[in-house]
Amino acid sequence: MPDLSIIIVNYNTYELTSACIHSIIKLKHSVSFEIILIDNGSSELKSQLFKEAFPDILFIKSNVNLGFSKAINKGLEVASGATILLLNSDTIVQQNAIDQCYRFLNQNNEYGIATCRLNYADGTVQHNCQKFPAIQYEIILLFRLHKWLLKKQADRLLLGSFFDYKRRIDPDWVWGTFFMFKREILGDSKSLDDRYFMYAEDMLWCYQAGKANFKVAFLPDVSVIHLMGKSSNGDNAEIKKAHEMHFIKTNYNLLYTTLL
Repeated sequence: MPDLSIIIVNYNTYELTSACIHSIIKLKHSVSFEIILIDNGSSELKSQLFKEAFPDILFIKSNVNLGFSKAINKGLEVASGATILLLNSDTIVQQNAIDQCYRFLNQNNEYGIATCRLNYADGTVQHNCQKFPAIQYEIILLFRLHKWLLKKQADRLLLGSFFDYKRRIDPDWVWGTFFMFKREILGDSKSLDDRYFMYAEDMLWCYQAGKANFKVAFLPDVSVIHLMGKSSNGDNAEIKKAHEMHFIKTNYNLLYTTLL
């Protein structure tokens, strides 16, 4: 039985997904792992080539696009590891990112979720550490009160784009791009909350983990490259953008109602 199950969802991104898988298997890891790939109703013929290119992965083909969360739960049904890594198909794993996050989680009982630094291809950091919605944060940003805060104060209070991503912290929630968690956070349900087709599910999962007394960790010393937006492929950029904004607005409105 592997230590870790890595779940990746593919949707019409054969080349990107293949590069992601290659980046994992070419590295030496101190933990044993399995890779579970869910093809989420892709229309491109190349999706059937995954098993030929990567004979050791577990490949699940869905005839329809289930959405990100439901596809992940398909992977969880067959995953063997006690620790799970959800990994976007548009990522390139860097040395030690998987090992260090796994080691941290399994050496610290109070933590249920861990992530690392996300970088663009040019090395620029992405803002994957966030605070839950709260009235005080909304007021600070609405009235631009952060302009009156010292840099260190804004860094610690607001996270997001104000955080420097140079130290280990416990954010409220982190992006699902590189999202490692213990099965324990699932409780009796054995699956992640999949009410959202895509977007904002990572905030919800971190919130639910917190309610179950698990902390979220950000590890700054290891990173992955995230080619942001490439995994949500679509035939028409404007249509895709409209759909994304619809999902984001709907999901975040629901979450704001829950969290505020």
